[in-house]
Amino acid sequence: MSNSPEEALAQMQFDFMRQKAGSGESFVIVGRCANEILKEFDGLVSFFITGDLDARVKRIQEVRGFNEADALAAVRRHDRSRRAYHNHYTDKAWGVAQYYDMCINSSRIGIERTIGMIETYIHERFHD
Repeated sequence: MSNSPEEALAQMQFDFMRQKAGSGESFVIVGRCANEILKEFDGLVSFFITGDLDARVKRIQEVRGFNEADALAAVRRHDRSRRAYHNHYTDKAWGVAQYYDMCINSSRIGIERTIGMIETYIHERFHD
């Protein structure tokens, strides 16, 4: 047990995700260790979406108006934070392909086609 507000918040989020999944309702979680927290639910579909570093930096520049150096720093900081969070709350390494249904490099096919692949996969997975 911990008195840390961060730990308490994470446990509240995990409890909420389990409750939501238990209800049978469809929903989307981005991050939050959902691939591991919800692994006992048959309806779980997990994706790891990545992109080439230069494409990610360019997108941050476009979306947030950062210069290249600040965008690169933001991408690296964000990755460190995501990795630390995931590795702290699970016994699985962040981003390892075997822990996901599918890993996709969205910079190779673009955002819209990545969305299409995800939709197709979900449709095929639950076709019956």
